Amino acid sequence: MLVGKGSAARTLPPRKGSIFMASNKAQKANLNMTVHPVDGPTGSLVKPGDEQPIGWTDLYTSRNFAVKVVVAGEDYHIPDVRRRTEIQIKGLKVALSVSRVGESTILALDDMYSPVAALLDSSASDDRSSTSEQASVVEVDIQLCQLGVSLVDDQPTPHELLFIHLGDIQLGYKQNITEDSEQIRFRVRELQGVCQLPERVDGSMIEHRRQHKAGVLRKELPAVILANHAEKEANFLDINITREATSSQDLVLPSADVLMDKLDVTVDFDWLSPLLSWLERAIPQDAMDSGVSWDEMKTKVGRSITWNYEPPLVPAVADVDALKLSEIDLTVWCRLPLSSLDFLPAPVRGILRVLSVSSNFTLNAASIRLPEKKLPVYRGPLENLGLCIAQDYAASLLKIVMSLLGKSSLLNAGAIPLAMGGTAVSMVTDGVGSTIRGGAGLLEHLTMDEDYHQKQKMDRQQKEISSAADGFREAGKSLATGFDGALDIFRKPVQGARQDGAKGLAIGCGTGIAGTVVKPVVGVGSAASDIITGISAAATFDSPAKKRRRERCRCRGPRMLYGQSAVMRKWSDSDSQLLLQLGAMAEGIREIIPLASSAFHRYVLLLYSDRLVVAKLRGSRASYGRHSTQVDLSGRKTSARSIEGHGHNHKLDGSFPELLQSMDDVVQRCSSDLSSVPQNPHTGLARGLLFEDMKEAIFSDIDEELVVEDSQGNSHHIPLMLESDAKEAFQKLMQEAAAGRPDWRSFAHRWRPEEEVHETAIRPRQREDGQLQVIQL
Repeated sequence: MLVGKGSAARTLPPRKGSIFMASNKAQKANLNMTVHPVDGPTGSLVKPGDEQPIGWTDLYTSRNFAVKVVVAGEDYHIPDVRRRTEIQIKGLKVALSVSRVGESTILALDDMYSPVAALLDSSASDDRSSTSEQASVVEVDIQLCQLGVSLVDDQPTPHELLFIHLGDIQLGYKQNITEDSEQIRFRVRELQGVCQLPERVDGSMIEHRRQHKAGVLRKELPAVILANHAEKEANFLDINITREATSSQDLVLPSADVLMDKLDVTVDFDWLSPLLSWLERAIPQDAMDSGVSWDEMKTKVGRSITWNYEPPLVPAVADVDALKLSEIDLTVWCRLPLSSLDFLPAPVRGILRVLSVSSNFTLNAASIRLPEKKLPVYRGPLENLGLCIAQDYAASLLKIVMSLLGKSSLLNAGAIPLAMGGTAVSMVTDGVGSTIRGGAGLLEHLTMDEDYHQKQKMDRQQKEISSAADGFREAGKSLATGFDGALDIFRKPVQGARQDGAKGLAIGCGTGIAGTVVKPVVGVGSAASDIITGISAAATFDSPAKKRRRERCRCRGPRMLYGQSAVMRKWSDSDSQLLLQLGAMAEGIREIIPLASSAFHRYVLLLYSDRLVVAKLRGSRASYGRHSTQVDLSGRKTSARSIEGHGHNHKLDGSFPELLQSMDDVVQRCSSDLSSVPQNPHTGLARGLLFEDMKEAIFSDIDEELVVEDSQGNSHHIPLMLESDAKEAFQKLMQEAAAGRPDWRSFAHRWRPEEEVHETAIRPRQREDGQLQVIQL
């Protein structure tokens, strides 16, 4: 590089040397070695004890790295100096070898019985030749069931923002020392990016018989914003790389294949805005600034431009014979306000506003396909290889920009009347079906069979009707169930007599007669409703891509954060389901204790810093496992056992409406700290009591229940089964809470000691005396 200064010019010389060195270490043999690079400059004489650089005039265009070595007048040919090589010259008791040392490749001449040559000789001796192939191959195989990354935000309230899931990860590495080659294979079976904000929904949360209308009646906010199709067991990512000449600094790749599955991508401002806000707070401004500071510039004033200059090293060379990149196929849903596209020029934003006929730029299942790439033979700097690939893809993107407008809100305007017509037909038919379902639901109560009523309710939630054929199939099941109930007149009296004798016989006769009359009518009504629902689904125009996105379930529910310090523990599926059902009411929960459960719902005891709450939650659906891959990864060993209810008649069902106090009263008298008051409390699903209103809490060993006495003298019985150690710890905590001094740390240590060591607080912890405790993360 020439730098002008007045009438003078200065030259910054490149760094001397080469990544290929010839070293003569044959001290005993005392022989000279001459190295002649093929297609290179004149050969170099290397005397014993000396080292000389060897190289080629044009490192990037030369593809012949052969050298000829002359020792004692004899020529020895090395086809590729980048590959590990060994040539024994037993008559002269010396050995030629090529190996990698640090950042250099050394062509060495050694005495045959020097430590280096002896090592080479022992590895190639005759007594090990029969097992050389087995000894020269190294294989490493790493497999991970899944890998997840959770992004947690603490503003405005602590919550999990995003979760990235990689499933079934395989990494294989094979090194063949004899052939001087490596093979690397990296596979990822499944990719899923999940937005865990409260308003996001997935396929498990939408009633299946209404999924065909979910995107028509309201704005879709899917929880899964990134996922691969996984059609025909396809992997999300499959990378296969073969590398040769591993002893060289060059990256020699005879073949490299990168295969990627089709992806569904959802981009909307509802999750993008919180993510950008999190990044602004997480990444310091200094890390984003570029350039040279003014203070640094002042220190260089008056100095030569070559002051403290160090010539750069020769860049690594990539030698690629065959590089194949698979087609990139994306299906994109996008909804962004045009005001957020401030990086675009104002005229471009104006054109988009006109084209979009709104203030939002919208893409609805837009297909973006970048064609398969087969790069030609490449030799050059490694960093330039990535730049060439990026430029090639950028050119392809420019070609499909206009095609994206074909999926935008403007050019889809013509399809709006058609979609509205189909929606109108769907709404009318579904309205008729809803009327029939409501009538059938009223008749179910006349059977006086609560188990039958709850089973019918759960069956309706599990039905998946997305076409007319599905409607007729479900109708057949409903008819079969209805006519099976006609046998209740024989079945119910026998069951009642077995359970309660004569009294049960009388009750069974009444329920049997009612079931025989009502259940077939309910079956016919349900069948008619199923058929109409199928017609409604068929009338709604929905593409396979939209159905696929709407029915996809998240691989893992949102993470529960415990207490006001937002403590992170091992993820639990049961706690995640509780968070989905309670919403903002789950904020501030310190401990969760299971109480009673049945096939249709379950009860849990929630402990907050200043109150206890008994919540009634929906039971897990039997079909949930068909739609989700969620597993409980916590391995949690709870000290409380859930009491199984007999059918629907658990004693908490009758006492729950009068248990403790209503949540309206609890919230009104709650702490003045607004962050501890749940928003929109589910008054029908929870009953609570402030610790300051609790006079006493004791266990009844006979009835296996917790008896809580409030300040008004009312006693409340909560069925609770605990192990002896846990019972003692819980009893102590309740006594401390009634006195206004609960020791949560001591309770957590005895309640779940194996989990406490893994806890991490998002916010500074608060001690019992109100002082902040700073946590180093």
